[in-house]
Amino acid sequence: MATKQTNIGQLNQRIAIQQETASRGDFGQEILSWSDLTSCWSLVEFSMAGSGEGIAADQIVVTTRADFTIRYRNDIDEKMRIVYNGSNYGILNIKNTGRSAYMTIQAHKVE
Repeated sequence: MATKQTNIGQLNQRIAIQQETASRGDFGQEILSWSDLTSCWSLVEFSMAGSGEGIAADQIVVTTRADFTIRYRNDIDEKMRIVYNGSNYGILNIKNTGRSAYMTIQAHKVE
């Protein structure tokens, strides 16, 4: 996690933050999909803590953790996800940093 002072120039990677939305299909069934809440600049740091390999359902599962530091927003929660370089990251934790000028979002890569 970014514990050091964050500089606005370090936010040099583009990410999208998405929220899950529900709609109704032709037969009244609920259809869930993801839609963009915002696109913003981020400092992306991959964390070794929490990353690794394991076995689930007789398959090797690789876990990738990343910390995304962005300008502070009050409309992001753990039910959302981040899209970075074509990969989806589920949000685990959100922490305000730098006197609430920035926020660091801890996430893990999901398939």
